[in-house]
Amino acid sequence: MAEDRFEITRRIERPSAAETVLAMTRPHPSPPKPRRFTEKDLQLVLLHGALALGARLLPTRLWGALCRLTAAPKAGRLRRKGMAAFRPRATAVLGPLGDRDAARLFDRQRQRLFERHLTYLREHIRPDPVQFAFDGLDRLFALLAGGRGAILWVTPGLADTIVTKRALAQAGVRAFQVSVRSHGFSQSRFAVRHINPGQLAAEDRHLGGRILFDGDDTHTVTRQILTHLGAGQAVLFANSRFAGRSFLAVPFAPGFLLPLASTPLSIAARKGVPIHIVTGVETDSFRSYRIAISADLRIGLDPAEDAQAAMALRARDHLRAALRDAPDQIRLFDSLIPEP
Repeated sequence: MAEDRFEITRRIERPSAAETVLAMTRPHPSPPKPRRFTEKDLQLVLLHGALALGARLLPTRLWGALCRLTAAPKAGRLRRKGMAAFRPRATAVLGPLGDRDAARLFDRQRQRLFERHLTYLREHIRPDPVQFAFDGLDRLFALLAGGRGAILWVTPGLADTIVTKRALAQAGVRAFQVSVRSHGFSQSRFAVRHINPGQLAAEDRHLGGRILFDGDDTHTVTRQILTHLGAGQAVLFANSRFAGRSFLAVPFAPGFLLPLASTPLSIAARKGVPIHIVTGVETDSFRSYRIAISADLRIGLDPAEDAQAAMALRARDHLRAALRDAPDQIRLFDSLIPEP
């Protein structure tokens, strides 16, 4: 779990909650020159080949076992390498974990990453019917039917890449995804040409379109986002720190903060746009999922307090509950940073 270098620019006190939110920035590194081909590319080609073959030949009930098998070869080495950073974060959020329980959760989270690849591959190979149960879909329909757009801030997890987009599209909501131009499994020239297009195509069939950005072109991207919101459309943001420079770091667990990208919060606060946390959790292996759409984070805010900080703490509450409910599916442990 590599640590980003954050700089605190402001401390926002919330007396009503007895909590402090930190406004933070991080340097925007110059992107490295893309390599022609990497070891990761070879691993992805082999992994996708094995998973695709298994998906064609095996019944869906055995796909979980297939992912356990493909995740097994490096499990021990990666556990020894990663547990020192993983366990304190998991313990802070979930409470005391024994050696066996911590190792089991670490391995299960890694296996879920392989299942995530398979959810993408099945879109091309066997797009069998999938069942979705929604919580909060009616409130989203009401907003969109009234011509009001909505920011959908998607919780990182097993379901965020394909499943949540497919669920929304199946319900009749084709949202616009805010994506970095390097979106995909790898950033090498080989991957951009031969590996990533399959993932993008699988996602795009469930989207209304993409809003692409890179570097510091935030003004252009923000204008595009506001255009779609003004047209009454839903815009998807990934709730991660993969991209961007400005964050609001909220207390998440004893000793740890969670940085949240400030752009969705800023747009919601300045432009009065509804903003919702969207969380997808698998309830039956590769067959059914629960998609929860939170209430608007802006509702009932104290006008005397900083709106963005208040919304960030509300987002934190949803994310923390989701992580505790499905710690193997929600990918937030590696996003936590130590308190300064």
